[in-house]
Amino acid sequence: MTGALPTVVRFEVFGTVQGVGYRPFVHRLATGLGLDGWAANTGGHVEGVVAGDTSAVEDFLVSLRTDAPALARVRRVRRTAAETVERGQLARPGTGFTVRGSSVGHPGSAGPREIPPDVATCEACLRELLDPRDRRHRYPFISCTDCGPRATVVEDMPYDRVRTTMRRFPLCPRCAAEYADPADRRFHAESLACPDCGPQLAWHAPHPQRALGPDRGTYPERDPEPLRDVRSERGILAEGDLLSSRDASTGHAPGPGCVPVPERAADPGRAAGQGHVPGPERAAVPEHAPSPGLAPTPKHVPSPDPERATGPAHPPGPERTPRPAHLSSGPRDAQRLSSRTVLRGESALRAAVEAVRGGGIVAVKGLGGYQLVCDATDAVAVAALRERKQRPVKPFAVMVADIAAARELARVPATGRAALESPVRPVVLLPARRTAVAAGVHPGTRRIGLFLPTTGLHHLLLRALAGPLVVTSGNLAGGPIVVDDEEARRVLGSVADGFLVHDRPIRARYDDSVVQLSGRRPSTLRRARGLAPVAVPLPVAARTAVVAAGAQLKHTFALATGNCAQLSPQGGDLADAATLDAFARSYAHLSRLTGFVPAAVAHDLHPGYLSTQWAHAQRLPRVPVQHHHAHLAACAAEHGLRGPFTGVAYDGLGLGDDGTLWGGEILVGDLTGCRRAGRFATAPLPGGEAAVRHPWRMALGYLFAPEVLGAPRPYSWLVRSFTARFDPREVAVVRTLAERGLNSPRASSAGRLFDAVASLLGLADTVGYEGEAAAALENASDGARAEPLAHRLVRERGLWVYDPAPTLTDLLERQHAGEAVPRLAAAFHLAVAGATADMVARVVAAGAPRTVCLAGGCFANRRLLAETRRLLRAQGLRVLVARSVPVGDGGISYGQAAVAAARLAKE
Repeated sequence: MTGALPTVVRFEVFGTVQGVGYRPFVHRLATGLGLDGWAANTGGHVEGVVAGDTSAVEDFLVSLRTDAPALARVRRVRRTAAETVERGQLARPGTGFTVRGSSVGHPGSAGPREIPPDVATCEACLRELLDPRDRRHRYPFISCTDCGPRATVVEDMPYDRVRTTMRRFPLCPRCAAEYADPADRRFHAESLACPDCGPQLAWHAPHPQRALGPDRGTYPERDPEPLRDVRSERGILAEGDLLSSRDASTGHAPGPGCVPVPERAADPGRAAGQGHVPGPERAAVPEHAPSPGLAPTPKHVPSPDPERATGPAHPPGPERTPRPAHLSSGPRDAQRLSSRTVLRGESALRAAVEAVRGGGIVAVKGLGGYQLVCDATDAVAVAALRERKQRPVKPFAVMVADIAAARELARVPATGRAALESPVRPVVLLPARRTAVAAGVHPGTRRIGLFLPTTGLHHLLLRALAGPLVVTSGNLAGGPIVVDDEEARRVLGSVADGFLVHDRPIRARYDDSVVQLSGRRPSTLRRARGLAPVAVPLPVAARTAVVAAGAQLKHTFALATGNCAQLSPQGGDLADAATLDAFARSYAHLSRLTGFVPAAVAHDLHPGYLSTQWAHAQRLPRVPVQHHHAHLAACAAEHGLRGPFTGVAYDGLGLGDDGTLWGGEILVGDLTGCRRAGRFATAPLPGGEAAVRHPWRMALGYLFAPEVLGAPRPYSWLVRSFTARFDPREVAVVRTLAERGLNSPRASSAGRLFDAVASLLGLADTVGYEGEAAAALENASDGARAEPLAHRLVRERGLWVYDPAPTLTDLLERQHAGEAVPRLAAAFHLAVAGATADMVARVVAAGAPRTVCLAGGCFANRRLLAETRRLLRAQGLRVLVARSVPVGDGGISYGQAAVAAARLAKE
């Protein structure tokens, strides 16, 4: 530079700016503008110094935000005058721009540290993966600056290779050259690897000589011919080509081309002491649960231990079948493998493909945990997976190779394609076509959950098998997803016929995200891989750092500080010691990564929730938040709403301010508090939790012991048409429980009313997972037109109350007259939407805000949401629904954080 002195500015960029290619972007930007200086990761942000022409420096500072990489989320850019720049940080004129080594910084000194989510394989890496001329051809762990693992491999911040699980894999000379080359796509790509220096595949079959079954035959000892990519008809590399020199040096031979797949016999029992939850989806609960709590109570609540990185080594219980040897993949893994059943590299992949092709179930070590994989068109394989995994009816997700394959299985609109192809690669619920997919994949629903490959390994499996695959979480029903190799051997040994593993450790559990299409944009149902732990803005800044403990079902937690809350991945139901321990570990890990130190804890009111008990075990000031207020606050906070709102919160159950069970609520308030303005009429839950698992009990509760609000009950002969389907002795017992209030807590629940109607229509008398009956009712109503069922509002103790008695009477009469189930299901949805609109209209007429938030798990029902929103908008009301945060219990922690932040800000 010549002439005038250069302008020198120190810059700091905050947000999700590590692990997203931001430093390479800054380097390209500064170099293109002819600026000198440097950039580095510091703590959780990017900082640096830039020097040069004033106009170029100004352009640089503006572009830091406006032209940031697609994966980055820039929240703030801070500039500092030249005179405050330390001498050692200055750049000498003419030296160019460099990327310096990272520094740890001081946790919390520059705001929360944001963790980048995992990103699906990008198009550039996919082209290399499929190019026989590329040195990463068919390498399952291919990645670059724009894709690959992040949240599941990071061990500390700032985000650099030495602080991820990739530190176990020193770069080879060629990868090191790419890492250091500013012109290369892998410049400072921390997950960079290749077949010579990166993670490797291994295959382990616990029972290599076991037959597949009478109709399957057995597999030969070797492949009769080389495995081929069926989709492209290009030959696969010769056996062993994918093995690195590391394997050769340790003497691990590739082994035979294929290992026979174990027997597919069902194993309905499970070994004792393995930490799984009995029952279809939840912990077993006595038929007569105590009132009013419906949540299990633990013997103790462990505090998080940040030093514990993996699960405890529980000894296996009595075994029904021999267990596999330790799962490992190479000399860097501390565990040992049985050489008799181990294959590596391309041979391992070939064995897994042949296992699935032959009808087997394979446990695949994915990004955020193990996944169970089988042929989605094989009814026997799908049935075996359901029986072994103890998941009788809940739909499975299906992975397909590309959009063309997705369109063969479902109708894919433009919004669906955009969601499928996004870097998140979520499971997208789409209208299913009549195809060869086994009926057991998504029973009871016309929608199918599809997603595209997320890693190079998934791409290779899909292309070799040339068909859709069931890809579901690697766990037993109700348990946390398995991430540890030893844990996989213990927990999944009775489920999987073989294990396709690798030697890159998984540092955090992340299941697949799930979205559905509602209106013009997708709505999040499960916020996990690719979406979490991305920070979500808070309308009122958290001046006090708050950990929000979440609810019980679909559990998440949130770390709130400053203007954002970082949400954990959804981890399933918090139902037992195993899931509680997984929560505690996840909290400790994410807190350490983000530098989060809580000063308060927000929690639900329900004393039986494990999350509430965990909150009470923390030595912190507590902020209790009512369940439905948290639902509505999550919706309001996502939309940046700080003022008052009218809220409609419909879900299964939540403890109310008055100590009773709520679930069909009209609330008026703001982030700091709310008051009840309307509700559904109450009905008993005969047997407590048993009524949730058996909707026919809930129906009897509504028929025999409804809240007395003046409406006549249905004629006895109409009721008999329903009760005749069941054992008279059981009906008598349940009726007695309901009418006498014995072990039958009452609830004003919209979700339980949906359950009752589903049973009355013969759609679901017993359920295997939460929300199954309501989903069946929504499915039945899909596309049907009908006149709404009758509904009635009454004024009771200062509240507007929806009395469903006329609705149920009308339902039974029209059913008796022969009206079709789909029309009746649609008519019920219209009745609930109409009752809701009428209650809101009365509340607004009395002075409530005209902005209406819809929240709670019932609004995952697209028919209910669409009809309710239509009627409210017809009244000229502004209607808000959460999209990036789940409307159900997966969003509760975010709502708790927003409420706590607002309350503490007023103190």
